[in-house]
Amino acid sequence: MMSDPVPPSISVREARSHAELADAARLISAYARSLEPSQCIQDLNVELAQLSLRYGPPLGNLLIAYVD
Repeated sequence: MMSDPVPPSISVREARSHAELADAARLISAYARSLEPSQCIQDLNVELAQLSLRYGPPLGNLLIAYVD
């Protein structure tokens, strides 16, 4: 008899710590590399370096999902 697989644990949280922002930057970079070159990702390194300034409080909110 087979047991039911355990579903993954998914947590979504605001990226605030250095580690969470680094995780978000890695995910965004990987996604951008999967795209055809375009104008929208030309300044990606600058934007990634400023994630907390551009998308952090009080003007924004960057969410990241973790799957265990």
